[in-house]
Amino acid sequence: MVRGIAEVRSQKSEVRSKTLALLDAIASGGNPQDRLGALSVGELNSPRVAPLHRLLRFETNVDVLTALATAIFTVFNQYRN
Repeated sequence: MVRGIAEVRSQKSEVRSKTLALLDAIASGGNPQDRLGALSVGELNSPRVAPLHRLLRFETNVDVLTALATAIFTVFNQYRN
């Protein structure tokens, strides 16, 4: 069960990292190493830039909690039967 949760966390972390790398490349005009070069100071603080990271964290947390609940439910049912 723990292995399954760890795998879900690892996969979600990998997806999040790749997604953020792609978004950084788009924001900088294609060069991930210059990710902030395309944004002015005002744009860095704008609501259309900041919420994305919170959204990704929320989705990851929901998926991890779902996997954990599923694992607990499975163990509980096996114990009951």
